Amino acid sequence: MSVRNGPAGSRIQSVETVYLTPWFQIESRVCEGYEQPYYVMTTPDYVTVLPITEDGRVLFVTQYRPALDSQTIELPSGHVDPGETPEQAARRELREETGAEAVQLTALGQLSTDTGRMNNRLWTFVAAVREVGPPEPGIELRSIPFASLPQMIAAGKLQHASDLALIAQALANGALKLTW
Repeated sequence: MSVRNGPAGSRIQSVETVYLTPWFQIESRVCEGYEQPYYVMTTPDYVTVLPITEDGRVLFVTQYRPALDSQTIELPSGHVDPGETPEQAARRELREETGAEAVQLTALGQLSTDTGRMNNRLWTFVAAVREVGPPEPGIELRSIPFASLPQMIAAGKLQHASDLALIAQALANGALKLTW
């Protein structure tokens, strides 16, 4: 367990790593104004990509998620590896999970994944893609008409909050045009 002081001028007085795995760590933070330690999950930043084909279809992946014990429909996403930029991670994850290459990759920005408990960032992208190969094993590729997104969201078929946030972000800043 490592203990360190908080940043200068911060309300954080000390930070202690109380649990460490290769995928995440749990920190106990002693903060000014809090009676109990505040626990934070630290994970690497990650990326999510909204890939759109030339004929107006969105590439989704279906895969088993042990945390939910079910198959999910999601946009391609994954961690930013050490030494990798978010753009490099977005291109890599897109290629690994869908077999597609980004012809054009537009960065939308970053989001906080869970402001109450997590301190990583989600980098969001929209990609014009061409399909070039198969997805990685364990992933089923789904190509869905862009115009079907509102119905999928309304029916609860898209449940990943990060995916929904990316779609909302893309609509709000004009990167997507969609009739609801």
